[in-house]
Amino acid sequence: MLAVPLLSEIALRVFGKTPHSTPSNSPSSVPARFVKPDSSFFIKLNEGHYLVSLNNSLKFTATHTGAGTRLTVLHTDSAANIKNWFFTGCSFTYGFGVDDTCTYLYKASDLLTGINIRNHAVPGYGTLETLILLKKLIAENQKLPAVMVYNYMDFHQERNYLNSAHRLNFIDGYQTTITNSPADAAFFSAIRFTGAIIKNDTIAIEYLTVPQLKKREFPLRRKSALAELVATALDKYSLRNSETITRSILAEINQLCVRHNIRFLVSYMQPVFLQSTMYKFLQQQKVDCIDITFDNGNPANYNYPSDGHPSALAHELMAEKLVAFIKTQK
Repeated sequence: MLAVPLLSEIALRVFGKTPHSTPSNSPSSVPARFVKPDSSFFIKLNEGHYLVSLNNSLKFTATHTGAGTRLTVLHTDSAANIKNWFFTGCSFTYGFGVDDTCTYLYKASDLLTGINIRNHAVPGYGTLETLILLKKLIAENQKLPAVMVYNYMDFHQERNYLNSAHRLNFIDGYQTTITNSPADAAFFSAIRFTGAIIKNDTIAIEYLTVPQLKKREFPLRRKSALAELVATALDKYSLRNSETITRSILAEINQLCVRHNIRFLVSYMQPVFLQSTMYKFLQQQKVDCIDITFDNGNPANYNYPSDGHPSALAHELMAEKLVAFIKTQK
């Protein structure tokens, strides 16, 4: 019986398949730690002005406010009449790879009056963190936004479910961090990673440490090409659960927004979104969507070769589309 997996392993290696290996990508910043652990969100932006770099190649400046947002232009004239628009999402919304003044949310905030755009996006977030933010604002009786815009990316589904593939990303991040910067091991160990589960027909949140994530790692996927192949197949299968979880999160966000008189919108950068089941679901939920897509086939729209996030050019295009949409809402 042992001959079958052994022969399979040999065959996979011959055809170029390998065990999982930890990628070398590792963001860093000066001063250190542009993000910090948080008991609610797993991480949040650390207040300050940073020079962020990826593998000592891509470099950009980022300013984080005391409110946990990235820098945008805030208008103070007749402040009582200014509507707050909160934008949430991941590194694509945050503007990873471009300077503060080049992000599409900064550009839009500079062009619009009568509203204040606040960038609550954080690298690593999914849909779940938008729900956590909204519940936190309500529970703490904070001033609620007039509009909340969540930027959907299809890979948020695995983040929300904290499936095997995404748990592996966090473990890889930990391994890379402690290899490149041993002093940050304690920092990383303090993070409790978030994942959503459905419990008694409602969304419940799991908080897991790195050791807990490691216990759930698929056995031998770092040693065996066969184990990695099986684990990858299971990761793809688990996306069914990820979509169900994501739909439940979006539905709850929408319900809370309706209850508290907040307009909930979903923006999208990926053109394929319009062919997705998630788009159809949002239509059923009567959630309007904002098209901020750009030409995915143009390499100039990405920070290649260092990074796959949108470039300053793409942010310019997204800002134009966002501003055009917002102007139609007045």
